[in-house]
Amino acid sequence: MYIETEAFFASNDPLSDADVVQLVDSYTKENVNYIQTTEGFDGLPVDPAGSNLDGIIFRKRPTGKCYKRYIKNDIDIRWFAAKGDGTTDDSNAFINAAKFCKNTEHKILLIPEGYIFNLGEKTIDIGEITLRFTGGVIKNATLNGNGPNEYAPTSWIDAGCYKIFENVILANNWTSTSGTVWADWYGSIANDYSSADLKDSIDFLNKVFKIITLNEGKYYSDKCKIKINSLIGQGMHKTIIDFRAKNDEDYGVLIGNKGGGTAERTEYNVISDLVISIGSQSKDLKGTAGIVLGSAHKPIIENVKIQNSDDFVSETQLRDFIAHTETEYQNLNCALLIDGLGELATINNLVTMSQVGILYKTSFDFINFNNYSHWGNDHGFCTVFVGTQSGSNTTFTGSQSWSKGLYGFYALPADTEANFTNWLIENLRIEQLNTLENPETGKYIGASFYFGDQMWVNNFIIRNAMLAGTSNGVILNNLKTGFVELDNIKQLQDKHIKTALQVEFLPVSVSCVNLKNVQIDGTFELLNSVFIEDDYSLLDETRNGISGKVLNKRNCIKSVVNENIIYKQKEVVSKDNINYLSIVNTNPDKWPVNQKCKKIDISVIGTNTAHFIRFYYFKNKTYRIVEVSKDAANLDEILISPTIVSNKFSVVIADDLFLFNRFNENVQVFIDHEDLVF
Repeated sequence: MYIETEAFFASNDPLSDADVVQLVDSYTKENVNYIQTTEGFDGLPVDPAGSNLDGIIFRKRPTGKCYKRYIKNDIDIRWFAAKGDGTTDDSNAFINAAKFCKNTEHKILLIPEGYIFNLGEKTIDIGEITLRFTGGVIKNATLNGNGPNEYAPTSWIDAGCYKIFENVILANNWTSTSGTVWADWYGSIANDYSSADLKDSIDFLNKVFKIITLNEGKYYSDKCKIKINSLIGQGMHKTIIDFRAKNDEDYGVLIGNKGGGTAERTEYNVISDLVISIGSQSKDLKGTAGIVLGSAHKPIIENVKIQNSDDFVSETQLRDFIAHTETEYQNLNCALLIDGLGELATINNLVTMSQVGILYKTSFDFINFNNYSHWGNDHGFCTVFVGTQSGSNTTFTGSQSWSKGLYGFYALPADTEANFTNWLIENLRIEQLNTLENPETGKYIGASFYFGDQMWVNNFIIRNAMLAGTSNGVILNNLKTGFVELDNIKQLQDKHIKTALQVEFLPVSVSCVNLKNVQIDGTFELLNSVFIEDDYSLLDETRNGISGKVLNKRNCIKSVVNENIIYKQKEVVSKDNINYLSIVNTNPDKWPVNQKCKKIDISVIGTNTAHFIRFYYFKNKTYRIVEVSKDAANLDEILISPTIVSNKFSVVIADDLFLFNRFNENVQVFIDHEDLVF
């Protein structure tokens, strides 16, 4: 097999002190130097029978002298008679070459370019050596890495971003010499749609590697539903995964276990620096998602853009969904689906384009969203959708924009206690631009924030936010118990009429909406217990012979304009009400020193009643009426006095001002009052 020559090294060669013969390798056609030796491959003296001479690295010449092949760097599998034609069974050659590497100081086995080595479906133990690929491919094998787990000595792969395996199962402990594991190793090549489906490549690599890397360019998957340990691209708009979903509920990438409980959490998964695209054909599908965040502990999603079906195809389709939201929401196509009882997630620099940006299907505790942007289109539904439970300790913070679509935040009714515990949404712009109207009321349907009936919204804070666009502001319906705070909220001006704040708490609820520096325009629809100012509390008092619990701060919006504090109150007052209604901050003894007086406008509206009065109230508890109105029945105006007058709507002067309804019908009372300073 080897052609001998009589060439010897020159006397000045570093190895010239040994008998050296040069032969031509019949497989590689390279000139090979052999050095005379007295030891075999096992390090023992040469066995006269040649049992420790392999005829490849250690050889015996016809002269009777023994020689060892001079090895500069790697061990080439071809030296061991591997053909590499893709058909011939090269498993014995591979096993012998790997065995030689394991048993000697030469630990690198070369898989050279231009060859495909078929290992005949064999299972081979690799040992603590390195497989160095320079373009060659191994196929049809199970390769067991060295050691049973990641803490044991490992087997190594030295390869660039190209295909090295075909139908190969890796098991046990493997490491990349460069620290990078490429999806391309299993034949998923960027920008080559005839290459292997990305799911197949990642499924193979996930068995032994924690992190898989994608090159620049576009990868594809028809199979979808790729579960990852960690997946890293080269950057947004550099690495793209094109998922061509074909079935309802298909998704692109899964972190953790979908729908899993706390005992099924994976740990420290990462997906970063890439774009995930669900093809346009998914508009005909239901319940698809770009990324599913399942039960996982401390996952990270960073520098990721997700493009799913952008919106409903028509206004008719969107309206039909609105009419059946509570039963059809799981059919929404979303960018990020939260479906698993995970915890402690960090999501940085996420961009979504879909019917729904983020959809909560299950609870997930402790998620920090930083710099999250959603770009909906004309018939998009919402940015954040909470289907049932929400989890606790969630933050959305940073330079964000929730743009277009019907809703910014939408929460379905839920009977879960302590829902939305410690949620903070801050430093963002919410810009709902949809002008869809309710045909029955003529009002806009959409809102920046919409809560359906909730058992408990426990500490939900919106802070340093701008509510913009053409939709309503904040809508809270039938809250049983909870605390909601709006802090430093600004609403962009436009020509559209909105409901700025709609709050309807159950009459028996213990609930609070705390507003600080809120400047939002439009109508305020407030029912039942809404607390506003921190310096008021629930207390029992007897005033002017009337005993009852007074809930100061009730149904009041407070804002500040040019140092003057403006209050808006609204109440529905039953006829012959035996309790009194306090006008907030009308006790002069509690006014700041620079307050001059209070200007008060009161409107009383009923089926047969319409009254208005404007007056100024001074520090010495005197007043001056400047405007009054009478209804068509020519009834007396609202009275201001120290006592209650029968059958009259009275403003009673005590420590604070109080109102009493003594008409024969229920009325709505609107109070606008302003603290005027020097």
